[in-house]
Order: sequence, then structure tokens, then C-alpha cells
Amino acid sequence: MPYVAMSTGGAISDEKKDFIQKEIGNLISIIPGKSSPVTMIKIEDNCDMYMGEEKDNWCFCEVRLLGEAPYECKSEFYLKLRELLKEQLDIREIYLNYVVFNEWGSRDNFRQL
Repeated sequence: MPYVAMSTGGAISDEKKDFIQKEIGNLISIIPGKSSPVTMIKIEDNCDMYMGEEKDNWCFCEVRLLGEAPYECKSEFYLKLRELLKEQLDIREIYLNYVVFNEWGSRDNFRQL
């Protein structure tokens, strides 16, 4: 189950959140074996976002994956996500990292790759 968490300093309407969520769901399929129906997405707006001492409308995204994914796919996902968010939101810059796990728990089950 991929988990995509996004935090930004600006306000995002509910309609725009719904649109972004659907688009992130579509983009996640760039990563082999990942799909929208099993992707959890968190969109958090109106955060106090600082870079050094400068408060601005920054955006930070974290993508958690069960198991490794090819670098090229992660790069393509980042570039398309960046394009989406730059088009839809008044964001100064977007930062993203990937966290990869080999163990995951859900539905009363704990699994290991």
C-alpha cells in the first residue's frame, strides 16, 4: 500500500483536494505494482512551512512504499507530481522523499517481504 503525504503552507479548496487526490492516484501507477485503489493519500494545507527562517508556501511530499521501486519510475513520479502541483497550486517549491519498508501491517496481518 503506497502512502503519499503532502503538506503545504497555502489553503486548498475541498474541490481542488479531491482533484489532486485523484491525479495522485493515477500517477502512482508509474511505480510498478502500485495502484490507486490501494493508495492512501493525505493532503494537509495551511501548514506553517519554513525553509531556514523563511516562511512561504513550500510543499513537502513523502511517499512510503512497501519494497523497492526502480529509480527511473520514482523520478518520473516526482516530475509528474511536481508538474501537477505547480499547475494546481501557488507553491514556491516542492520537495519529495521516498521511504521504503520491507514490513507492513494491515487488516490484522503483519507481512514481511
